[in-house]
Amino acid sequence: PFREPICGLARAQLFLVTGAKEKWPQILRGNHKQGEIFFGALRARCVRTWEGDRWGEYPLSRMTGAKILAISGIANAALFYRMIDDWQGEIVDVLEFEDHHRYSQQDWQRINRGARKADMIVTTEKDIVKLMCFPFARHQLFALRVEMVIERGQTLMTAVERTVRERLIAIRAGDA
Repeated sequence: PFREPICGLARAQLFLVTGAKEKWPQILRGNHKQGEIFFGALRARCVRTWEGDRWGEYPLSRMTGAKILAISGIANAALFYRMIDDWQGEIVDVLEFEDHHRYSQQDWQRINRGARKADMIVTTEKDIVKLMCFPFARHQLFALRVEMVIERGQTLMTAVERTVRERLIAIRAGDA
């Protein structure tokens, strides 16, 4: 969904589309005749767990064949679940909380009850930092680490740098 009206597209010079790749070019080109369009997508990179004083990273294959309790406190968890499924993790239960949820003692107890039938608890990086204050069994609570992969990413970075440089020059010229 748009965070501002479509007319706001006219202000942009660069577009990074991260969903519905097939629909956005028509919307962008129909409302803004210029500007380069780039496409990006989240990709699972590894699973992480807190190991007392540092983060440990493990390959995604750690989820393969594991019974997983999936915990999410994000707006749309469908991609999160699909990434677990892509690595053949068996989601045995799901606990969904609202976006930006602050986990309570009662939530922790509910998660622990659900974890009895799971080998792993897998959550998002956004949520693990809120959950790591609670005691979980060693190597049971993991975060699925994702990264944004952008087609023509270096071209996008060059274009952003050029745009910022041009803006700074225009601002300085206006101040003179």
